[in-house]
Amino acid sequence: MQFCRKRPLLPKDFRHFARKGEVSGLYVPFWLFDSDVDAQLQGMGHIITTWSDSNYRYTKTDTYQVERKAHLVFRGIPADGSQRMEDHLMEALEPYDYGQMVDFTMGYLSGHLAESYDVDANQAGKRAMPRMRASVEKLMREQVRRYTRFDTTNMSSQSKNTRSTYVMLPVWILNADYAGKRYTFAMNGQTGKITGALPMSWGLFARYFAGIWAALSAVLFVGGLIL
Repeated sequence: MQFCRKRPLLPKDFRHFARKGEVSGLYVPFWLFDSDVDAQLQGMGHIITTWSDSNYRYTKTDTYQVERKAHLVFRGIPADGSQRMEDHLMEALEPYDYGQMVDFTMGYLSGHLAESYDVDANQAGKRAMPRMRASVEKLMREQVRRYTRFDTTNMSSQSKNTRSTYVMLPVWILNADYAGKRYTFAMNGQTGKITGALPMSWGLFARYFAGIWAALSAVLFVGGLIL
């Protein structure tokens, strides 16, 4: 219900259907990846200065060859090991506090569902490694600050000491059927963070847009009178 609050375009009766939805506690298989990444960035940085006098406007561009190197350490990058779970939902539930992990015993499954992995570590790594590379690119570009414009000429990274650990993480799943469609929501069973796509009422959208347009038209009309 908190997730549905402050959603002005949510159909008003959706909350009723959500309350009647199917809720299940589930331990989802995940692979956690550790990797050390060496990265290099090359590019051209431009510092552009402009000034003018009574006759002309001047532009000066100083161009520099820029190189950055970094060694980045990634620990516990997750990728779910179940084909049935939607990857974007599972990624949206992050982060988990791995400091609370314990060794597995069957007692933890009491009253909950659990899945065995059907996505092996090699397959899961094909999702985890691009996430690391994207983070590397973002971090490297953030190190290039002083330039007006920066053009990348080369960006490379090499991973080493990559290893994976198999774990099971707690997730609550809510399935709600509404207007002939099933909506699935997932909640991090450790932190309570929730994610999922909510339906939108096109009738509310039309009224909302009409209200904004009416207010904008009134402002423009009053502005025209003042001018």
